[in-house]
Amino acid sequence: MDFNEFKDELVEVIKGKTEENTSITIHTVNKNNGIILNGVVIMREAECISPTIYLEPFFEMARKGKDMYEIADEILALSMDQKNKFYFDVDEFQDISVTGKKILYKLVNYDKNKELLENIPHRRWHDLAIVYYVLVSCDELGTGTILIRNEHLKLWNVGEQELYAFATENTPRLLKKTIKTMAEIILDFMDERLMDSDENEITVKAAKEFGENTPVKMYVMGNKVKLNGACVILYDRSMASFAEYVDSDFYILPSSIHEVILVPANEDVDEQSLLSLVREVNENNVTEEEWLSDNVYKYLRSEDSVEMIS
Repeated sequence: MDFNEFKDELVEVIKGKTEENTSITIHTVNKNNGIILNGVVIMREAECISPTIYLEPFFEMARKGKDMYEIADEILALSMDQKNKFYFDVDEFQDISVTGKKILYKLVNYDKNKELLENIPHRRWHDLAIVYYVLVSCDELGTGTILIRNEHLKLWNVGEQELYAFATENTPRLLKKTIKTMAEIILDFMDERLMDSDENEITVKAAKEFGENTPVKMYVMGNKVKLNGACVILYDRSMASFAEYVDSDFYILPSSIHEVILVPANEDVDEQSLLSLVREVNENNVTEEEWLSDNVYKYLRSEDSVEMIS
């Protein structure tokens, strides 16, 4: 069974499990960095919006022999679960006085998203692009977002400048900045793994030694929800405050779209080594969708500006 056959059969099976007037549509979705996914939208009569359920994982289940009826049941349950989790008011969304308070920004790679950028408002930042989205929900149940497209500007009668103003105020307020040393990140990882006492003792010791002995200090900057956190470098005085704290210029390493690594500039730091590190980590540890850049940036304290190193 190929993917097209899978989609056709799945639609027929879902039709047999839903009410007569239920709309079942499959469409492609352009994700970050040019990744294209296929999603199904199941919309019952009187509904005006419904979540997109991506089909690629379910196709893998079918290839491994899972029954199509079981797959359809899982998709229907997931769709209903998403509807119950995330409340969305269409009238409120159309009202910019309400939605404007939820408009945020994030950073994506410019060249990797050229096709997408043709259809969404944005502004360039070195080899990256600042793009905008609406934060529909963000709580213990999860996070729901809507990418802002050019047609939304017409709906709200606003321009990119207004979006940037909204996002500049809202993003730091709704997605608070976090900054930790690399040693603290190691300790957090240890807590998440719930190691036994012996492992705890060894890891705590290693983390402390790493923080105390490494000549190259590293700090991880992101946000509290760990979503689209690389943009925290754009927050007002975010970079200037860190430069004051470390009393030097510093390098910005794009760890992913979710966070960046900051390295104070000193004689032990070699720019080419940082570039090699970023590219090696991107190649081996970062998913294609979460990749941000293979370049490094340097904040110049005296000029309050950023230059790109490639």
